[in-house]
Amino acid sequence: MVCLHFTQRREVENGIGVDDMFIMVAAWRQTDATLPVEERMRKAFSEAAMSITITSITDALAFGISVITYFRSVRIFCIYTGVAVIFDYVYQITFFGACMALFGRREAANRHCMSCLKVKPKEETESTAYKIFCAGESQPPAGQDHALMIFFKNYYGPFITRWWMIVLIIVLYLGYLGAAIYGCTQVQEGLSLRNLARDNSYAADFLDMESAYFKQYGPQVALVFTEKRDVWNPIVQDIMEQTLTKMEDNEYTFSRDQNLSASWLRDYLDFLNSTNLKEPNQAQFINFLRDDFLKHPAFKQYSLDIVFCDNGTNIKASRFFVTTKDLNTTEKERFMMTELRQIAKDSELPAIVYHPNFIFYDQYISILPNTLQNLGIAVGAMFIIALIMIPNPICPFIVTLAVASIVTGVAGYMTFWQVNLDSIAMTNLILCVGFSVDFSAHISYAYVTAKQGSRQENIIHALYSVGMPIVQGSLSTILGVVVLAFTDSYIFRTFFKTTFLVIFIGALHGLVFLPVFLRLTIPVKTSPPTNYANGTAMVVVPVDHQPRLATVSSHVAPRPLSAPCYINNHKTMPTTPLSPSPPSYQDYLRDLASDRSLHIPRARPIFTSYLGRIIKPTDLVADPSMLHDSVTPKRVTNLLSLPDQSA
Repeated sequence: MVCLHFTQRREVENGIGVDDMFIMVAAWRQTDATLPVEERMRKAFSEAAMSITITSITDALAFGISVITYFRSVRIFCIYTGVAVIFDYVYQITFFGACMALFGRREAANRHCMSCLKVKPKEETESTAYKIFCAGESQPPAGQDHALMIFFKNYYGPFITRWWMIVLIIVLYLGYLGAAIYGCTQVQEGLSLRNLARDNSYAADFLDMESAYFKQYGPQVALVFTEKRDVWNPIVQDIMEQTLTKMEDNEYTFSRDQNLSASWLRDYLDFLNSTNLKEPNQAQFINFLRDDFLKHPAFKQYSLDIVFCDNGTNIKASRFFVTTKDLNTTEKERFMMTELRQIAKDSELPAIVYHPNFIFYDQYISILPNTLQNLGIAVGAMFIIALIMIPNPICPFIVTLAVASIVTGVAGYMTFWQVNLDSIAMTNLILCVGFSVDFSAHISYAYVTAKQGSRQENIIHALYSVGMPIVQGSLSTILGVVVLAFTDSYIFRTFFKTTFLVIFIGALHGLVFLPVFLRLTIPVKTSPPTNYANGTAMVVVPVDHQPRLATVSSHVAPRPLSAPCYINNHKTMPTTPLSPSPPSYQDYLRDLASDRSLHIPRARPIFTSYLGRIIKPTDLVADPSMLHDSVTPKRVTNLLSLPDQSA
């Protein structure tokens, strides 16, 4: 158990820590490589820091509150994990951020990733090996999108936001939720003694054979009278006998007729009758019991069931045994224990019932309410933090419902995988809240903070931003625990199964279900339609080589050459709208074509209203390089070959 909880804690640290690092690296990839390192760090942290802050606070708070649980092992796990999450968050925003900055400086200086020595550009060397292992880029690439990010942006995002696909996903979700709820109704509670033994151990073989051939005979449960009483008194004897008889009459124990109970009082009274001592007084009762009965070879075993007072004049405590039967399910074991405890509680004399297996049977009573309590507190804490930190009033409710859906799925589907609800599964369900928050909060925060102008574009941008980190975090976590699937221990296999379900179902929600529900429930600010008929549009190439489409307006006032201009929140060099006459347009392009430098000193307007057929949104879609590449003389020459479009 100690080894298992250590494994669980390490897995939580690795899973959450690696997930946060993937989020940070993905945000770094989306920054412009030509920007200074400080600016890239600012953009990366503004994109990722709030997301990992939300998940770290909710995880730490959920684990911290769960220390009130009844189970000590779970309490220790939650304390350790909550502290680990806090340290992981501090590590991410300090040490790992510093490593990212150093990596950015190395990249900007065109140094090798291993030796940190300056390398030649690929075009300056002819060695194939040098190009593969050492060469760098002469100019930093304009975009550093990973192939998986491009897949989410150009293929998966548009595909999942089609209406027929949305309807199909909703149907699939309803089927998933229905099966999960049915599985929750079939949950088996408790950790059996057999599951603590390794598959190939001697104890496992014994317990398997006992279950196969001798399950009819259950454990012998002790009935203990815990206080000093005048046992020689017939009234006290009758009370003891009545309590023992009630236990023997229970449906989960053998009756008195089957002679499987152990009662020193019954045998002692028969022994007294055989000696013609019918109504002994206290001294006779105690002396004869101690000196004759307990020393007889046939009754010597009862000496372990009687505790005399220090002066030897009375009995301080005594016990009896009843044999249980047909305890072949955890429900029967739980009912047997609770009913026998109730009989002892109702006795006129203070009494308890006990067997060492009650340590396991107690789980059957406490595990479900404690699990529901801990999950409720964790989800409630997560909702409060999300309500405070996510800038949308509806999004925290969506995230909370997503977490509840993931937890329901894990609890339901682990039943189909022959996993009982025990302390091991309970810690994994609490862990499930932590991972669920990560999957849900990342995609939700990316959606509500995206300013793409429509719900569909916001979903595509969110998947583009955090889709790859979710995939990377999920795969890395599963690969980290997959080795446990092949162990000979039920406990470790249970840990793998529940962790796999948490990660798989969480990623399924983050990448499939949640994007659809976000689109259907959370509105976004829609950009006004653009009218190119009478307005003036321009593509501006700022000094960072990233052309951006300027805002189109039919009321663009000419600016003096010395006045700065802001286009799409990017400060550009002063510009002046071109004259609508074709000669001015041709002269401008010829002048631009003669410029052989890729470092354009100022932003240049490329077209005005009469150039609608030369560069317009449809052309930009047809030729995306117009938005992603620098304006080159070759492109301008191509533009010159097009016919003029007079106003």
